[in-house]
Amino acid sequence: MKRKTQKKGSSSVYAIILIAILAVSLFLFYSENLKGAFKINSVEGSVNIFIDGEDKGFSEITKEGQTVELKEGSHSIILSQENYWPWAKEIQISKQQTTDIYPFFVPINSSGFIIPNTDPEYSNIMAMFWKKIHIDWEMDENTPEIIKEFKEEIRASDFYKDRTDVIIVAVQNGIFALEIDNGFMPNFQPIYKGTEPTFVKNGNNSLYVKDGELLMEVLY
Repeated sequence: MKRKTQKKGSSSVYAIILIAILAVSLFLFYSENLKGAFKINSVEGSVNIFIDGEDKGFSEITKEGQTVELKEGSHSIILSQENYWPWAKEIQISKQQTTDIYPFFVPINSSGFIIPNTDPEYSNIMAMFWKKIHIDWEMDENTPEIIKEFKEEIRASDFYKDRTDVIIVAVQNGIFALEIDNGFMPNFQPIYKGTEPTFVKNGNNSLYVKDGELLMEVLY
């Protein structure tokens, strides 16, 4: 009788252990299936990642991008690089799907230099401001709201670097980079602050800026 009792006890322990293993396995399986991810594109280098207000530390982003797993649902994402304005976005994560994000970073202190009227290229650069300095927007349902609302106030506009989802606009006393995806709280970062500037794009790394009698090249 004593031996039979020991066997029953051992069987019960093994059954409990097996049930526990199965429960943990099922929990992990369903937890993984509830996860999605977001992928950081369009930037490279060391990026500090904040998710829902929690500092996740720095990550080295390559030109292939980087994927970060997250639970299903709405999340607040903030990305930052040293000496650049931070980029923030509310994103929706769906299970077993990857949401692509395309941040951009404008230097907090843009560098540049004044182009004097004695510069051999001064006249050629000034002549560029007589040419068309606006994007040809077709005013339809796809036109960004910022263009519709401030069309008459925007002195110059062009696409930011080689992007089509971010534009550069000269309005009021500054030149700004602005997302145009019409999403919630588009990112809006200053490139230059002055009096009444206008600009023409000089490749993907700098702008020629005319602010009153001042002509300069500003890196961004």
